[in-house]
Amino acid sequence: MKFIGNLNPANQNDYQAIYASQLYGTFFSVFAKFTCQDIQSDRYIIDKIDFKLINYKGVINLGISNVQGVFDVIDDEGNQRKLVNLEVQGLNSDDEFEFNCSGLSLPKNDLFILQRTLKPMHNHGSAIDNSVFDDEYFYREGLADATDGFLHREPKPETDYDPSKALKEWPGSICPRATNFIM
Repeated sequence: MKFIGNLNPANQNDYQAIYASQLYGTFFSVFAKFTCQDIQSDRYIIDKIDFKLINYKGVINLGISNVQGVFDVIDDEGNQRKLVNLEVQGLNSDDEFEFNCSGLSLPKNDLFILQRTLKPMHNHGSAIDNSVFDDEYFYREGLADATDGFLHREPKPETDYDPSKALKEWPGSICPRATNFIM
């Protein structure tokens, strides 16, 4: 049994839900609006995808920092799938991202996988900035060690992205992936 959503790239007017998760105690969803260059009998030729992130509940807002691209990956059954890697970041106010992908072919009746990676909240690698502690990347229980500071998590979730391993190896992260059926 699979738990999947449905995408209809022919619907070019509406944002469609493609992913939902929780990080830093904040529940959020990501939506996508497709712009097609061509709609064929067996595939969609995509010009661009507009991504929109909505924070629903929680104290830390997340934003989209980057879309690294759409990759062809092989699943456990040997099938080639399309995977898009979307980076989010806490305390990032960019809730929209326009991804230009002119000529991207999405076969109908195939799977479109969104892989979410998380960038550290503070770009300079510090555990605390402006009194906000990055608990997805660092661990603390009491005072920081005087020599090493706070302990690094190994990372939570995985941040070194390798598309060839995307469907095979997962750390103990929270909901890093969503699968959608292309209608």
